[in-house]
Amino acid sequence: NEIYEGEGDLHKTDGEHYKGHFTNGIYNGYGELTYKNGEQYKGSFEMAVINGKGEYTYSDKSVYSGEFTKGIRNGKGKMNYGKGHIYEGDWVNGKRHGEGKEQFENGDKYEGSFVNEIMEGNGKMTFKNKDVYIGTFHDGKRDGKGEQKYCDGRLYVGDWVNNKKEGKGKMTMKNKEFYDGETS
Repeated sequence: NEIYEGEGDLHKTDGEHYKGHFTNGIYNGYGELTYKNGEQYKGSFEMAVINGKGEYTYSDKSVYSGEFTKGIRNGKGKMNYGKGHIYEGDWVNGKRHGEGKEQFENGDKYEGSFVNEIMEGNGKMTFKNKDVYIGTFHDGKRDGKGEQKYCDGRLYVGDWVNNKKEGKGKMTMKNKEFYDGETS
């Protein structure tokens, strides 16, 4: 058996193609790997394992650029899902987890905390229509204390449950009239 060393270009019979650095016949250092299903990775390898910084293009054409640990998205990274849907921020064990920014296909934008792929904790949602919510999210929804500034000039400050104003709150109108009390 030949042992590949240094820079090389390997075409396997199963359709896999690797171009990059080899150490003792193993992908090591910078390389570009195209899998037989068309997925592609360009970046750092450590003893044949994706590790460090790189860019991975998935079969659905989504693209992740960022840090990997043992082949898994981990650290800082950006995922472009296509059609305007983009997430940039922290990744833990392949999931959006920590602080991040997400832009959705419909034009809404979220900036804040994620837990296991879901908006959770403190965050800011700017809606396509220019309404802005700043406050607590639970299970991907406005839930807890928060304030929403509406594009028509109204401001609501108070309690939210499951994406709805519910509980104590204050709604101030554009003309400065306000309601302070229970909402549902």
